[in-house]
Amino acid sequence: MEKDVGRVPELPSYMAEVIDDLKRNEKFPAVHTYFSTCNSFARFCACAEAECGGDSSGEGSNGGSGARMALPEVFRAGRLKEYESWMMQRELSLNTVSTYMRTLRAVYNRWLPPAARNTTRGCSTGCIPKWSLAPSAP
Repeated sequence: MEKDVGRVPELPSYMAEVIDDLKRNEKFPAVHTYFSTCNSFARFCACAEAECGGDSSGEGSNGGSGARMALPEVFRAGRLKEYESWMMQRELSLNTVSTYMRTLRAVYNRWLPPAARNTTRGCSTGCIPKWSLAPSAP
């Protein structure tokens, strides 16, 4: 997959490219996960826009199909935390929340160079530090 340095892709179009790569590599379970994650995030954006009465940022919307989903906006730590909270409020299983967050992290890691990665810190990605599993002292 080639990166067009001159443009900022939207999440759906970029994930469609990733999904096409996964299909070519016959990673069909991953295709389903990426597709479901993209649909879930699109629902979150549409819901956020409806609750705020439209996009008040002055940046415009995604062609009338929901809130703006440019990758730099999607991968802000605050935006990811809002998405995580939105899923938890809808009582999705922790496994689903973790899977969708890990999928977004994988998309992020494909999109940015290694030196610029770290916005998923503080969000549930299924990794529990070993120290948190230790029994507490009496």
